[in-house]
Amino acid sequence: MILFVTGLIVGAILSVIADRLWRQYERSPKLDISCGEFFDTSGGGLSEGYQFTITNRGDVEIPPHKIWIYNPSRGSISLFTRNREGSTLPGQKLEHRCIMIRNQKLLSVLPDLYRDRNNNPMNEIQKSEFIFRLVLDSSDKIIYENKKIGNAFVGLFQNARENKSIRGNSSNDMMALQLKYEPFYRKFGAKFVKKKLIS
Repeated sequence: MILFVTGLIVGAILSVIADRLWRQYERSPKLDISCGEFFDTSGGGLSEGYQFTITNRGDVEIPPHKIWIYNPSRGSISLFTRNREGSTLPGQKLEHRCIMIRNQKLLSVLPDLYRDRNNNPMNEIQKSEFIFRLVLDSSDKIIYENKKIGNAFVGLFQNARENKSIRGNSSNDMMALQLKYEPFYRKFGAKFVKKKLIS
Protein backbone atom coordinates (compact mmCIF):
# COMPACT_ATOMS: atom_id res chain seq x y z
CA MET A 1 0.00 0.00 0.00
CA ILE A 2 2.81 2.40 0.94
CA LEU A 3 4.61 1.61 -2.32
CA PHE A 4 1.41 2.26 -4.28
CA VAL A 5 0.89 5.68 -2.62
CA THR A 6 4.58 6.56 -3.06
CA GLY A 7 4.31 5.61 -6.74
CA LEU A 8 1.27 7.87 -7.16
CA ILE A 9 3.05 10.81 -5.50
CA VAL A 10 6.25 10.36 -7.53
CA GLY A 11 4.18 9.95 -10.72
CA ALA A 12 2.26 13.17 -9.99
CA ILE A 13 5.49 15.09 -9.30
CA LEU A 14 7.11 13.82 -12.51
CA SER A 15 3.97 14.70 -14.45
CA VAL A 16 4.04 18.30 -13.14
CA ILE A 17 7.76 18.62 -13.96
CA ALA A 18 7.23 17.23 -17.47
CA ASP A 19 4.28 19.58 -18.02
CA ARG A 20 6.31 22.63 -16.92
CA LEU A 21 9.27 21.65 -19.10
CA TRP A 22 6.96 21.19 -22.09
CA ARG A 23 5.29 24.58 -21.50
CA GLN A 24 8.72 26.21 -21.22
CA TYR A 25 9.72 24.58 -24.52
CA GLU A 26 6.48 25.66 -26.20
CA ARG A 27 6.95 29.27 -25.00
CA SER A 28 10.54 29.55 -26.22
CA PRO A 29 10.81 31.15 -29.66
CA LYS A 30 11.37 28.84 -32.61
CA LEU A 31 13.91 30.56 -34.83
CA ASP A 32 16.13 30.25 -37.85
CA ILE A 33 19.16 32.50 -37.48
CA SER A 34 21.46 33.29 -40.38
CA CYS A 35 24.23 35.81 -40.80
CA GLY A 36 25.91 37.05 -43.96
CA GLU A 37 27.88 39.95 -45.34
CA PHE A 38 25.96 42.79 -46.97
CA PHE A 39 26.92 45.48 -49.47
CA ASP A 40 24.40 48.32 -49.81
CA THR A 41 24.48 51.35 -52.11
CA SER A 42 20.96 52.63 -51.35
CA GLY A 43 22.18 55.46 -49.08
CA GLY A 44 24.21 57.22 -51.75
CA GLY A 45 27.50 55.48 -50.88
CA LEU A 46 28.65 51.93 -50.24
CA SER A 47 27.88 50.48 -46.79
CA GLU A 48 29.33 47.11 -45.78
CA GLY A 49 28.86 44.93 -42.75
CA TYR A 50 27.11 41.91 -41.29
CA GLN A 51 23.41 41.14 -41.34
CA PHE A 52 21.55 38.70 -39.09
CA THR A 53 18.20 37.46 -40.41
CA ILE A 54 15.87 36.08 -37.74
CA THR A 55 12.97 33.96 -39.07
CA ASN A 56 10.03 33.09 -36.82
CA ARG A 57 9.38 29.35 -37.30
CA GLY A 58 6.83 29.12 -34.48
CA ASP A 59 3.06 29.59 -34.55
CA VAL A 60 2.95 32.68 -32.30
CA GLU A 61 4.31 36.17 -32.91
CA ILE A 62 7.61 37.28 -31.39
CA PRO A 63 7.35 40.75 -29.78
CA PRO A 64 9.69 43.56 -30.93
CA HIS A 65 13.25 42.63 -30.02
CA LYS A 66 16.84 43.66 -30.59
CA ILE A 67 20.24 41.95 -30.76
CA TRP A 68 22.69 42.46 -27.94
CA ILE A 69 26.20 41.05 -27.73
CA TYR A 70 26.96 40.31 -24.07
CA ASN A 71 30.20 39.61 -22.23
CA PRO A 72 30.46 39.44 -18.40
CA SER A 73 33.63 41.56 -18.52
CA ARG A 74 32.07 44.45 -20.45
CA GLY A 75 28.30 44.09 -20.31
CA SER A 76 25.83 44.35 -23.22
CA ILE A 77 26.73 46.00 -26.52
CA SER A 78 24.23 47.17 -29.15
CA LEU A 79 25.67 47.19 -32.68
CA PHE A 80 22.62 46.48 -34.85
CA THR A 81 19.76 48.37 -36.48
CA ARG A 82 16.53 46.67 -37.66
CA ASN A 83 14.90 46.92 -41.06
CA ARG A 84 11.46 47.46 -39.46
CA GLU A 85 9.65 47.91 -36.15
CA GLY A 86 6.92 45.76 -34.63
CA SER A 87 6.38 42.09 -33.88
CA THR A 88 7.62 39.25 -36.07
CA LEU A 89 4.66 37.09 -37.12
CA PRO A 90 4.91 33.35 -37.86
CA GLY A 91 6.91 32.89 -41.06
CA GLN A 92 8.17 36.50 -41.09
CA LYS A 93 11.81 37.59 -41.14
CA LEU A 94 13.49 40.46 -39.29
CA GLU A 95 16.86 41.78 -40.46
CA HIS A 96 19.44 43.28 -38.10
CA ARG A 97 22.42 45.08 -39.65
CA CYS A 98 25.78 46.06 -38.22
CA ILE A 99 27.41 48.58 -40.58
CA MET A 100 31.20 48.43 -40.28
CA ILE A 101 32.51 50.21 -43.37
CA ARG A 102 31.12 53.17 -45.28
CA ASN A 103 32.71 54.32 -48.54
CA GLN A 104 35.73 52.07 -47.88
CA LYS A 105 36.38 53.60 -44.44
CA LEU A 106 35.97 51.81 -41.13
CA LEU A 107 33.42 53.57 -38.92
CA SER A 108 35.25 55.34 -36.10
CA VAL A 109 32.50 54.55 -33.56
CA LEU A 110 33.08 50.78 -33.62
CA PRO A 111 34.39 49.62 -30.23
CA ASP A 112 37.23 47.19 -29.59
CA LEU A 113 35.21 44.30 -28.17
CA TYR A 114 38.31 42.61 -26.78
CA ARG A 115 38.65 45.32 -24.11
CA ASP A 116 36.74 45.14 -20.83
CA ARG A 117 34.58 47.86 -19.28
CA ASN A 118 37.73 49.50 -17.83
CA ASN A 119 39.36 49.49 -21.29
CA ASN A 120 41.87 46.79 -20.32
CA PRO A 121 42.73 44.05 -22.86
CA MET A 122 40.81 40.82 -22.21
CA ASN A 123 42.54 37.52 -21.54
CA GLU A 124 41.74 34.42 -23.60
CA ILE A 125 39.09 33.17 -21.16
CA GLN A 126 37.27 36.52 -21.23
CA LYS A 127 37.45 36.56 -25.04
CA SER A 128 35.59 33.23 -25.17
CA GLU A 129 32.58 34.44 -23.12
CA PHE A 130 30.62 36.45 -25.70
CA ILE A 131 26.91 35.63 -26.00
CA PHE A 132 24.52 36.51 -28.83
CA ARG A 133 21.18 37.55 -27.31
CA LEU A 134 17.73 38.48 -28.52
CA VAL A 135 16.19 40.86 -25.98
CA LEU A 136 12.64 42.26 -25.85
CA ASP A 137 12.30 46.02 -26.41
CA SER A 138 9.65 46.35 -23.72
CA SER A 139 11.27 44.63 -20.76
CA ASP A 140 14.91 43.73 -21.52
CA LYS A 141 13.86 40.09 -21.10
CA ILE A 142 16.21 37.68 -22.89
CA ILE A 143 14.16 35.45 -25.23
CA TYR A 144 17.09 33.64 -26.84
CA GLU A 145 20.85 33.38 -26.35
CA ASN A 146 23.69 31.48 -27.99
CA LYS A 147 27.35 31.49 -26.93
CA LYS A 148 28.69 29.84 -30.09
CA ILE A 149 27.12 32.49 -32.34
CA GLY A 150 28.27 35.26 -29.97
CA ASN A 151 31.92 34.19 -30.04
CA ALA A 152 31.88 33.52 -33.80
CA PHE A 153 30.41 36.94 -34.58
CA VAL A 154 32.82 38.82 -32.33
CA GLY A 155 35.74 36.99 -33.99
CA LEU A 156 34.58 38.23 -37.43
CA PHE A 157 33.83 41.70 -36.07
CA GLN A 158 37.31 42.05 -34.57
CA ASN A 159 39.00 40.78 -37.76
CA ALA A 160 37.03 43.27 -39.87
CA ARG A 161 37.89 46.05 -37.44
CA GLU A 162 41.61 45.21 -37.58
CA ASN A 163 41.80 44.64 -41.35
CA LYS A 164 39.30 47.41 -42.23
CA SER A 165 37.50 44.90 -44.46
CA ILE A 166 34.70 42.34 -44.08
CA ARG A 167 35.94 40.31 -47.06
CA GLY A 168 37.89 37.09 -46.89
CA ASN A 169 35.78 35.15 -44.36
CA SER A 170 35.81 31.39 -44.88
CA SER A 171 32.69 29.26 -45.30
CA ASN A 172 33.43 27.76 -41.85
CA ASP A 173 33.45 31.27 -40.35
CA MET A 174 30.01 31.94 -41.79
CA MET A 175 28.60 28.48 -40.96
CA ALA A 176 29.28 29.16 -37.27
CA LEU A 177 26.72 31.99 -37.52
CA GLN A 178 23.84 29.85 -38.80
CA LEU A 179 21.15 28.08 -36.79
CA LYS A 180 18.18 26.17 -38.16
CA TYR A 181 15.18 25.43 -35.95
CA GLU A 182 14.53 21.74 -35.40
CA PRO A 183 11.35 20.48 -33.73
CA PHE A 184 11.87 18.68 -30.43
CA TYR A 185 10.68 15.33 -31.80
CA ARG A 186 13.19 15.54 -34.67
CA LYS A 187 16.08 16.35 -32.32
CA PHE A 188 15.07 13.52 -30.01
CA GLY A 189 14.68 11.12 -32.97
CA ALA A 190 18.11 12.04 -34.35
CA LYS A 191 19.74 11.44 -30.94
CA PHE A 192 17.92 8.12 -30.57
CA VAL A 193 18.99 6.93 -34.04
CA LYS A 194 22.59 8.02 -33.40
CA LYS A 195 22.64 6.16 -30.08
CA LYS A 196 21.27 3.02 -31.78
CA LEU A 197 23.91 3.21 -34.52
CA ILE A 198 26.73 3.58 -32.00
CA SER A 199 25.55 0.78 -29.65
